[in-house]
Amino acid sequence: IQIQCHGYKGCGIRDMSGGNKLAREANYNTLVISHRAHDGSGGNSITFGIKERQDVLSWVNYLNERFPSQNEIILVGVSMGAATVLMCSELDLPSNVKAIIADCPYDDIKQEIKVFIKKMKLTPTILYPFVYLGAFIFAKFKINETSPLQAVKNSKVPILLIHGEEDDVVPLHMSNNIYNANKEKVEYHTFKNAKHGLSYIIDPKRYEEIALNFLNKHLTTKQK
Repeated sequence: IQIQCHGYKGCGIRDMSGGNKLAREANYNTLVISHRAHDGSGGNSITFGIKERQDVLSWVNYLNERFPSQNEIILVGVSMGAATVLMCSELDLPSNVKAIIADCPYDDIKQEIKVFIKKMKLTPTILYPFVYLGAFIFAKFKINETSPLQAVKNSKVPILLIHGEEDDVVPLHMSNNIYNANKEKVEYHTFKNAKHGLSYIIDPKRYEEIALNFLNKHLTTKQK
């Protein structure tokens, strides 16, 4: 079964539509979640994956309690959801979490916030300290508590990393950094002409082949 995690200010129905189609056609069950403070879910603050990673772990535990016969779990995410599942990789995950698929994740929350600030034509060195302070005061989390990059260095499960080469929201070099942090655990593919989160749309056949080959390599139950 796949737990699928959408992106920042997104929703599962939209962000995971391609991934869910792929999963269903390969006979995987899916749980498409809504992150905290998204799409009617509880909570008032987005924490860019810091607290969301614990939420995903709670969903893993829920599935193991609700469906004990579902022996293998895959964590799947796009954008912020991808960063979230990568940050899950260093947690004390149950042994039946067998793989992670991360599509266009950022490598570091601070650096991605600075990318957003620059896109707003503002100065990161001036504005970022206020963002950090606001996150600490109002959302009760530290932006630098961990990062996808740091988590992947300590990953306990294999990771499939995918990124569009024309991504102007999360720069491609961020996935390059993640891959270089733990080449033993990370399988990495890029897609030409693909912008943020659109690799599946650009080349669905290649995307499906990569994803299914990866899962067949690491799961007991093989899919065609």
